[in-house]
Amino acid sequence: MVLRFNTKKAFGALLLILLVCTAVTVSVSAADKGKITSVDDLPGKIIGVQLGTTGDIYATDYEGDDAGTKIERYNKAADAVMSLKQGKIDCIIIDEQPAIVFVSKNDDLMILDEEFTSEEYAICVKKGNTELLSKINVALNTLREDGTLVRINKNYIGTDDEKGTMPYVKKNISRPNGTLVVATNAEFPPYEYFDNGEITGIDMDIMQAVCDELGMELKIENMEFDSIITAVNAGKADVGAAGMTVTEDRLKNIDFSESYTTSKQVIIVRKDEDNEKKTPFIGVAGAVFSVFAAGLLLRRRNEWPALFRARSAPIRKFRKHLPHGIISGYREDFPRESLPFFYDSSFFRNLFYVICFDFKKLLIYNLLSLLLIRSL
Repeated sequence: MVLRFNTKKAFGALLLILLVCTAVTVSVSAADKGKITSVDDLPGKIIGVQLGTTGDIYATDYEGDDAGTKIERYNKAADAVMSLKQGKIDCIIIDEQPAIVFVSKNDDLMILDEEFTSEEYAICVKKGNTELLSKINVALNTLREDGTLVRINKNYIGTDDEKGTMPYVKKNISRPNGTLVVATNAEFPPYEYFDNGEITGIDMDIMQAVCDELGMELKIENMEFDSIITAVNAGKADVGAAGMTVTEDRLKNIDFSESYTTSKQVIIVRKDEDNEKKTPFIGVAGAVFSVFAAGLLLRRRNEWPALFRARSAPIRKFRKHLPHGIISGYREDFPRESLPFFYDSSFFRNLFYVICFDFKKLLIYNLLSLLLIRSL
């Protein structure tokens, strides 16, 4: 049996199928180029930060650049995380420990291996209040030397065996020196956050330890992060403790104690598969979907049983479709041995059949598969 078909139509059909599969792969490759895998990828992206934080300060350097970088500022880090999950921003610049907490609760997010920058945390005091600043530094040095600062940190961010095993216990002592009002922002775990209605965390334990050394009561005032320095300078709070990084800009308006811990700024992004693995996968998925669509079309024409039961199903089955397809005629003197791979393969026979007679529907199926795969 020999098939005589319109070569131009057949070539055009195959070319269009190829273009559809290529479109799936290329569109994914283009999207991959927009992903953030390092600090160098930040220009041109939408960066989320908590208002007034160190991440905000550093991100501002990108704002208004030639690449069109945009900064979205949030009062709460949790709001930035929600926007990232919803795709409203491309990444978040934030302190490492809060980032670890947020990522542990959101398995669709991840922290890049490359850190954004390192930093030191300190307690802020009203500019010029050297007396209080000196007392706090003496207390911090005592707590550092006796290991209290180390134990407090390990209790929250130590190894799994250490976490929760070294809680700081408020000392039962007289407190003749008044009350120390501490301004914080309890949206920054594990440094300060609410637990059963009480503000706790690394910073709050350290401030309680400082008050124990100074013979003072501790009073915590929760407020927006970017209001802390203003509150301290206005006398509404004595000090600020909220994972605050010492920066040159802040030193113009506030004084800082000696550093009590080090940290780093990191970048949170949405999780995604490795680009090199994802692109071929989607290309294969598109091809598989095409063959599946071909099977559906064959089944609609009641050709499925005949074509899949026997390896040598006769192409005579195609006769009723000849006026509408690419095939223009046939004769039955074609030796099967001349093209055994095609003739004996139900896969190729079926695919060729659909390209010839139901190409328009197959193209629609491919376009639908493109939209489906891109939505995953």
